[in-house]
Amino acid sequence: MTDYTTQRIPRAEIPGCALVQDLLPLYLDDEVTHESHVLIAEHLLRCERCSGYLAGARSVRTQMLREQQVLNATRASGPTIAQLQQPVHNSLGRVLWLSVTTLLWLLGLVLTCGGFASGQQAPTLLGLLLFTLGFGGMMATKQGNGITGKIMLVFTALGGLLLVVGSIADPHMMDRAGPLPVFFGLVFLAIPPLVTGSIFSHARSGQPATPSKEGATGATSVVATVVLTIFGVLIAAILMLVGLVGMTGETGSLLPHVLGPLCFIAGVAGLLEINRRRSWVADLAGRAKIHQVLGWTAIGAGLWSTLLVLGMQGYRSLILALIVSLGLLLGGWAWLQQK
Repeated sequence: MTDYTTQRIPRAEIPGCALVQDLLPLYLDDEVTHESHVLIAEHLLRCERCSGYLAGARSVRTQMLREQQVLNATRASGPTIAQLQQPVHNSLGRVLWLSVTTLLWLLGLVLTCGGFASGQQAPTLLGLLLFTLGFGGMMATKQGNGITGKIMLVFTALGGLLLVVGSIADPHMMDRAGPLPVFFGLVFLAIPPLVTGSIFSHARSGQPATPSKEGATGATSVVATVVLTIFGVLIAAILMLVGLVGMTGETGSLLPHVLGPLCFIAGVAGLLEINRRRSWVADLAGRAKIHQVLGWTAIGAGLWSTLLVLGMQGYRSLILALIVSLGLLLGGWAWLQQK
């Protein structure tokens, strides 16, 4: 009785190898008909050369999928702000960072003084607020390439633009600079990137955001926490003061009445967040209590703005002011609903 054995036939003895090799990508993607799939499978069982082509195609495809997954993961993560700050963590980098911060502070002092001296208080205040929120938001999110980072970048750019517009409104702006413009110019001390980023990062994490945590002692950490907390309280107090001045000031302009409640609420929110992180007042340490305080503050500011704008003249100004007041009231109600 004859024994039969299965042998692989060389490529030259099998017709249709070229066609099978052309169809291998479709075969791997399962995009051929059932009949074609059966025929190709039978051919691969008998043809050693085509089976080798199939194994190579599968290996290449697996490697391409792995590289694509690595590339997608790299694009999704991206370099964080903390990683971008690593080159400036050495001694030379800290000197350069301090120099840039000083220059920004001096530039902000000149722009802010010029804006108040030229009578452009509203654009200057709005620029300060947007710049602080924008740059601080970028540092707090620790991510510069996400949608939130892009929005914060736009806020930062708009804030800087408003500062410039306010300062160049009058060519002789600095000739009339007095004590009040200089005082508001000093507020800009909290806006340079190092201080602003530290404050917002500290408020979110509850830890001092120092330029370099390596080698920091316990005493240094305590000092940094105290300094950052003082800066945070100072900024919140200034926002509340500016908000009260805007809400209670006797002016025919609509913008102070619109910005006043927003600045006041931002100041109150800052104080409550710092209190929650530091747990000064235990009764207000929970998020529910903070939402209640913010809700009633927004409602009070909305009612106060409504009373102020009712005496304003101008149909458009009245409509816009009432819309802002209604927004504050609805925002306060939404805060009260938070748990």
